[in-house]
Amino acid sequence: DLNAARGPILFEPGGASMSDAAVNQSGIDDAVAAARKADVAVVFVGTDTNGVGEGTDRTTLDMPGSQEKLVQAVFAANPKTVVVLINGYSLAITWEKEHIPAILEAWYGGQQQGTAIADALFGDINPGGHLSQTWFHSVTDLADFHDNDVTHGRTYMYYHAEPLFPFGLGLS
Repeated sequence: DLNAARGPILFEPGGASMSDAAVNQSGIDDAVAAARKADVAVVFVGTDTNGVGEGTDRTTLDMPGSQEKLVQAVFAANPKTVVVLINGYSLAITWEKEHIPAILEAWYGGQQQGTAIADALFGDINPGGHLSQTWFHSVTDLADFHDNDVTHGRTYMYYHAEPLFPFGLGLS
């Protein structure tokens, strides 16, 4: 029952940026303790605008900082874990896809995003949409940056391996 999940925020990194690699272990410990007591644990993770933008290239598709460690620890404490992604680009969430029973992609949704997420989590709306990009398992899945021939795996039409999530995937 998701209504029973309404309660304290399970993790707040003490004002640190979401991309801060030095997430406080005591915050993860607090999240685990709260998850053990909860009927359902909801973990919000994702990205901020650090390290992305015009003239900036990412070197990894992983979630920034210790967020995957947080998700894994909360899931170990409570297998009824929901991950809400708030991000501006695709992420390599292979472990989450294999283990987490529910993942909600929220992107950057503006000032009513919290209300929309709550409506989706509590079943007041049926969220839906389609991915506008292919999500990969890691940067090693990407085509050579210097090879601009689209037939060499540059676009979803010519990528022949199994992506994490394919272009156009849409679930509700």
